[in-house]
This record gives sequence, C-alpha cells and structure tokens, in this order.
Amino acid sequence: MRPDLNAKSVLAAMQEFNSDLRDSKEWTGWEDNNAHRYAIEHEGKLYPVKKIASLASGVPVKDFSGGKYAGHANGLIDAVGFKVIPLRGSNPDWTRDELILALNVYLRHRPNPPDKASKEIVDLSTTLQKLGQRLFTPSERAESFRNANGVYMKLMNFRRLDPEYTSGGKKGLTRGAKGEEEVWAEFANDPGRCQAVAEAIIAALDDPEAGGPDTTMDDGIEEAAEGRLLTRKHISRERNRKLVEAKRKQALKILGKLECEVCKFDFAVKYGSRGDGFIECHHTKPVATLSEGHKTHINDLALVCANCHRIIHRAKPWLTVEELKKLLA
Repeated sequence: MRPDLNAKSVLAAMQEFNSDLRDSKEWTGWEDNNAHRYAIEHEGKLYPVKKIASLASGVPVKDFSGGKYAGHANGLIDAVGFKVIPLRGSNPDWTRDELILALNVYLRHRPNPPDKASKEIVDLSTTLQKLGQRLFTPSERAESFRNANGVYMKLMNFRRLDPEYTSGGKKGLTRGAKGEEEVWAEFANDPGRCQAVAEAIIAALDDPEAGGPDTTMDDGIEEAAEGRLLTRKHISRERNRKLVEAKRKQALKILGKLECEVCKFDFAVKYGSRGDGFIECHHTKPVATLSEGHKTHINDLALVCANCHRIIHRAKPWLTVEELKKLLA
C-alpha cells in the first residue's frame, strides 16, 4: 500500500526535524553525507527527503532505502507540492594532481593501459577518491566521483596526445581537456619525474601540511606544476614560524642585516624601525622532494622581499632564486 502523507503532515515533519533533529549529532551536516543525494528545499532550508517522508507517513526510513518503497520518497514529496532538489551535481574538473596520478599509470603501462576492471585502475580510483577528500568538499563530489569507469576513460583521453598511439592513424578519445594537454607537455617526456611527483602526492595524502578542501592560497601564488596538494605543503613550510625565525636569526648573525637574496632590498633601510626584522622566506626545495618524513632545514629557505617572492610564484614553472637573479640582471 502506498505510504500516506499530505502537505500538512510534511510540514509537521519539517517542524519536528527543526526542533528535535537538525542540531543533533546524527543530523548535523547531513547535507555533506554522500548517502543523501536529494533534499527538500523549503523556506530557505534543506531537509532530508527520506527522513521527512518517514516522519510524515510513519513508514521506516529503511523502507525508502532499498526496501519495498525504494525510490518512492522523492515522488511522494513532490506529489504534495514540495520542491525536491539534487544535493550534488556533476563531478568537478580534474585537477593537475589527479591528472599527474593518472598519467603516471598511463606511462607505466604504455602503450596498452590496463583494463577498467584491472587492479591498477581500481587502485588508482581508490587513490583519487582519497585525494578528492583533500581537494573537494563532500557536496562537490557526486556518488560517481572518480569511479573506475571514469578513471579508465581519462587514461583513454591521454591516447590522443600520445605519438606512439596516434602514429598509426589512431585518434584515441578526442573529447579531452586543456589540463590533460598541459600535464602531458610537462611530464610525458620524463616518466621518471612523473612517477616521483605522483609518489610525492600520494605521500602527502595523510600529511596535515597539505591542508584540506577549505585551504586557500594567496591570489598572487600560482599553483605549482606538481599540483595543488604539494603547493599547499610548500607554502605551509614557508610559513612555519619557528623555521622562519631561525632563518632570520641566522642571517642577522652572519650578515648583520636582513636583505633580499635576489634584489638586496632591505626593509629596515627603506622603512626604518617599521621595517626592522621583516622579510619573507622562500622554500628552495622542489615541491616533489618534500617527501613524508623530510624535515625542512633552515638552509632550505631563502630570504626574499615580498616582490621577489610573488614573482617566483607568479607562474608555472616557479622560478628558482638563481633564475630570478638572472632575470633581474
């Protein structure tokens, strides 16, 4: 028998949810749980469809989740005049981090990528889903996020760029994106570097320094060629207060002043007491070398003024201190 509910019982269920459940441990942040794919939108608030249908009808939630009324909740709510919306749309575009991991698998098995049901593809899918937790909020990831089929198709996209494949007149999957072209140009001719960067990304998956989906970078910092996760790790080490202070003390002890190692700008000379003791630090090690367990030494840091630091990070690939010195000269 069809569950019995109406507009009045649904409104009463919403009121009960607001007063008794919304702030409870079980339901706080429910919208970010991938188990909830749809929501009722009413007067500026979102409500879980199956829970409201259950409260309004007396039918257990489990009967709307694979039970005898599976899939009915949305239709029942819609039929009595309430708006049901999807919580998650399409998946986000692939990031450089993800493309590097995919390209590494492609290059290791070139020219014949593993089958979509293979352990290699399944493992890559699992790694990408873990990486997705560091790069995207739950609401940005659909249920199909980086599943094996999608990951396999991405490897097929690389084929259109591979001269070993296209030389015989084959085309591969032509509907690729610009990001694939950029990562191919950066890494395809150096599979050893691609593998090293991929391993560094995987090592950073459990590293707090790599931040989370809400971690933001300054507008003037361009993401490194090695991707977003390692960029965050790099920036985190540049801003480690103890390291920065140790580097400043070292420079004062040796040189008696703090000046930019590129342009020789001295904040104390230019701004007097207001600039005394001020200068920024740049981490000179390539981001892919910041492996798990690697400790930053003060000799890995260079003292730079704000202008030089921004120019170093302004575009891919980032400049080294020596490269910027030559550019300035």
